[in-house]
Amino acid sequence: MTLRAALAVALTSLLLPGLTGAQTPAPSPAECRAVRDRIGEHARVSAAARSALGMTAPAAPEAAPDPAARAETVRARLAQIKEERERLEDEKVGAIVKLDFSRMARIQERIEGLEVERRGLEAELAGLEQARRQVRPGLSWMAPLGGTTTGLDLARVPCRDLPSLEDKALRARRKELGGAEGQAALVPLLPLRGQTDRELAAELSAQLGPDPEVARRLGLLDQDGDTQVDGVVDSPAPGALRLFRQRSDGSLALDLFLAAVPPDPDAPYGEAARRLEEALLRQTRRQLADLLPLRPVGPVKVLGETGEFSRLRALLDSGRFDQVIQAGNLAGRSLEFQNYRGETVRLLEVVAGDGQTAQLRTSATLVKPDGEEQREETVMRFRPVSFWRTDVEVDQGREVKPAPGGAAQPWSAAPTLRFSLER
Repeated sequence: MTLRAALAVALTSLLLPGLTGAQTPAPSPAECRAVRDRIGEHARVSAAARSALGMTAPAAPEAAPDPAARAETVRARLAQIKEERERLEDEKVGAIVKLDFSRMARIQERIEGLEVERRGLEAELAGLEQARRQVRPGLSWMAPLGGTTTGLDLARVPCRDLPSLEDKALRARRKELGGAEGQAALVPLLPLRGQTDRELAAELSAQLGPDPEVARRLGLLDQDGDTQVDGVVDSPAPGALRLFRQRSDGSLALDLFLAAVPPDPDAPYGEAARRLEEALLRQTRRQLADLLPLRPVGPVKVLGETGEFSRLRALLDSGRFDQVIQAGNLAGRSLEFQNYRGETVRLLEVVAGDGQTAQLRTSATLVKPDGEEQREETVMRFRPVSFWRTDVEVDQGREVKPAPGGAAQPWSAAPTLRFSLER
């Protein structure tokens, strides 16, 4: 080994220990840009995130400048950024040749800052072009938010410090949306910008993570940046993401995004299950405020399960009620988990066929920190009338067991709901 090669190895060991030791590899520039973009988006839509990061509020809107003049200014700056980046890339090569890794890191951070600015300007230029062509925006519930955030310059934050900043932003947003401390599996989602199912599925997958981790996570969507939960996202089965969102009329819509195209007809949760669940939500007039406290966050503990439960529940979800009726079995499962507020929820599900109807009985008990227990029970009966139609009956009841010293609320039952499901 020559003296120059030995010196290079020594400097590399001192300045870049992650390359020679068994440490976690340093994030790539692309990964750093992605983290910066996420932090910036959280700060843009959340006052709590801005406060946690020491950022100032968005500037008040000013009179709109001439779009054509602004477009020319943006194009000129993009040309300057291109020239600056080329110059910095040459300096970076020189630093590498001289084994000046410290200078190389500083240059790389400046390059990343230019890249962030370039993407922002290109997005602004695209918006100016769109306004000039008078293209209508997309669906209102998916429309991106406007405004920019000033204060902390994310482009100048070293990559190694970005994860802690993102953690601060996420913790602030969880609290802002009503979540409990320490709920790492609770994911405050960034506003959705996609218009097609494929685009929305890609956004949700990127934010919630891959299987199997996504099964333990719950996403809260504040689409308008007003600290109100507009949607809830979970994963009912591998390769599936389910989005509950509040319509303007107060009813719940349910969207399902499947990784498999075309969908697997034997999947444990598919289009038939989505249609059934959405119809039940609509008929029972459930809202997100009713639904959210009963969704699991983090690991789910199975307290007990009979051998036939998974099969019968899959048949019920897929709309094959006649097969549940013919089975004539009774199967159940008992679960325990925490919700987004850190409260304990116990859930009992029983599937049965009595020769005429297929039944699903669910009993959810929410245990408050003070010891109060709220129990909701729902009994659904499915009676196939023809290949095309199934009649449904739903009975619901509720009771509250008070905390010590509290007033009891006796069992109250709602009127029976009757409706039909069409294939």
